[in-house]
Amino acid sequence: MAVHEVTTFYNMYNQQPVGRFKLNVCTNLPCQLRGGAHALEHLARRLGVEVGGTTADGLFTLQPASAWAPARTRR
Repeated sequence: MAVHEVTTFYNMYNQQPVGRFKLNVCTNLPCQLRGGAHALEHLARRLGVEVGGTTADGLFTLQPASAWAPARTRR
């Protein structure tokens, strides 16, 4: 149970196979105010996967992340 709690809390631990590259998009409140949800939806559409899914070629996995700051913002 303790291992399960840790692996579900931290997004750097994987419970299932993931793509070669993990794209973590910030989804906490400050990021939401800066368009985090829009960025996550845009990437999902462009990659053709659902959030949490991996592309058919196994290259990218798209995941929401609550502990990351936005990497890029638009003014």
